[in-house]
Amino acid sequence: MPGLSAIALKWQTGGMALPPPPQIRAIIKVTRDWGSIGIDNRVDPEPWQAFIDRIDPAEPSRLSRKDLRRLATEIWDFPELQAYVSGLVEHCATLGKRTLDRRLARAYWNRFRSDASVFSYLGQYCSSRVSTLGSPWTEISAVLPVWDCDIGPKALGLLLLDVNKRDALLSRAKLTLRDMQGGYVEAAFSALLLDRCVRTIRGHSDAAICDETETIIQLAEGLGAGAIQGNAGLIAYALLKPWMDRSAPAEHKDMIRIFLIKEFGDPRINSNQWLSRANALSKKHQITDAADVFRLLNRWLTERSVELFFEIIADTTERKDHWKARRAFWNAYLATDAISDAWCILGTQAERHVKRISGISPNDFGKVEGSNIDSGHSALLMRIGDLVIADWSHVGAVRFWKDPNTPTLYSRKYYGKNLDKGGGYSYAKMNHVPVKSMSHIGKWYRKFSDFIKQETGIQYSGPKGADLWGW
Repeated sequence: MPGLSAIALKWQTGGMALPPPPQIRAIIKVTRDWGSIGIDNRVDPEPWQAFIDRIDPAEPSRLSRKDLRRLATEIWDFPELQAYVSGLVEHCATLGKRTLDRRLARAYWNRFRSDASVFSYLGQYCSSRVSTLGSPWTEISAVLPVWDCDIGPKALGLLLLDVNKRDALLSRAKLTLRDMQGGYVEAAFSALLLDRCVRTIRGHSDAAICDETETIIQLAEGLGAGAIQGNAGLIAYALLKPWMDRSAPAEHKDMIRIFLIKEFGDPRINSNQWLSRANALSKKHQITDAADVFRLLNRWLTERSVELFFEIIADTTERKDHWKARRAFWNAYLATDAISDAWCILGTQAERHVKRISGISPNDFGKVEGSNIDSGHSALLMRIGDLVIADWSHVGAVRFWKDPNTPTLYSRKYYGKNLDKGGGYSYAKMNHVPVKSMSHIGKWYRKFSDFIKQETGIQYSGPKGADLWGW
C-alpha cells in the first residue's frame, strides 16, 4: 500500500504520466485503415520502384495484407502498371474485405484522372459495392452519380457551387469542405469552371454573378494549389468573362484582381504566361476569345493605377480644385482606352498612406527612392500610344518620353524624378531624355492634348473647361 500511495501522489503532482489507453490507438488504426474520404498521408519507407521490384503485381493473391493495401492504393498513379488492375480488383472482390473496398473507393476519389480509362473500370467496381462501403460513400452515392466518370464530376462541381445543397450533403455524410480534396474533386472543379466558361449569362443579375464568383474563389482557395494551378486558364476566364460587356463593382474588381495576380502573376509583367494560358484554352476547349478576356484584367489594372494615384493625392493635397482638373483630363483618355498602361509610383509618405486603402497590395505600385526626391512626392506613369508620360504630384513638370527611350513601367523601384532605375545614373546617360516637359500652367489642357495628338494621333475627347482649354 505505501508503494501504491507513493505512485498515486507522484501522478497527482504531475511527476508521472499515464500511458495512453489502448482504445486511443485502436481509434487511430480504424481511421487509418478504413478512412473517411481523405488522402492517406502516410509515407512508406520503401521506395515505390523497390516495392514493385520486390513483389509481383500480376499475382496479388501472393501478397501480404500490407503489400496488397499499398498496391491497391497507389497503382493508379502508374499507367505502365494498368495491365495488372483487373487482376488486383478481382482478387479484392474475391476476398470481400470491406477495408479493401473502401481503400479502392478512396483511391478512385483521390487519384482520379478524367483522361485515364482505368478509373471508369474502378468506378464500376465501387458502384457494385456501394451497399457495403458505408459512410460517407452511401450518402454521396445517394445524391450524386459519383462512380460515373463522365457525368459525375460535373454533377459534383455544380453541387459544390450550390452552397445550400453542398452543406446539406456534407452534413449528412459527416464531412467538412476541407474533406473535399483529391483528383475527383479537382476534376469536378474543372468541369464546373468549363461549364461557367461556355454558358450564357443573359438574364443573370450582377449580384448573382458576384455571389457565384466569390464562391468559385472560395472553392479554389479551399481546394489548394493543385486545383488552382491545374485550372489557371479556366479560373481566370470564368472570373473575367462575365464582365466583358458589363461594369463590375469596384470591390468585386479588387477581389478578382488580387486573387488572379496572387495565384497566376501580373499579366503586365508575365504576359507570355497569360498568352500561353489563352492558347491552351483554345487548343483544349476551343475557347478562342481567351486573350481578349484576359486583357480585361490589364484594363482593370490600368484603371486602378490611375485611380490610386488620384485617390492618394486628393487626400494629401490642399489644392483639391487643381487635382480635380488633372483627374478629369487623364480620365478622359482612360475612358477611351487610350491609356494602355499605367503605374503608380509612390514616395515614402504616400506609401504609408496607401496601407489604409482597401483592396491594394504591394504589387499594385512602385516606389520612388533617392536623395534628390521629396518623400512626399509621387508620380503616375502612363503609356498613350508610343509616349510614356509622368505626371508628378505637387509641383513638377509633366514629362513626355517617346519610344524607344522611355522609362520602364512596372518596376518596383525608381530613383528620383528622372525615373531612372539604373542605380543613380542620370536619365541622359540612360537615354531617357524627355521629348517634352510641360507644367500645369495656363491653358494646359490644350497644350497637353495638342502634343499628345501630334505625337500619337490620339484625339482628346473629354471635357474642355474654358479656363483650362482656352475657349
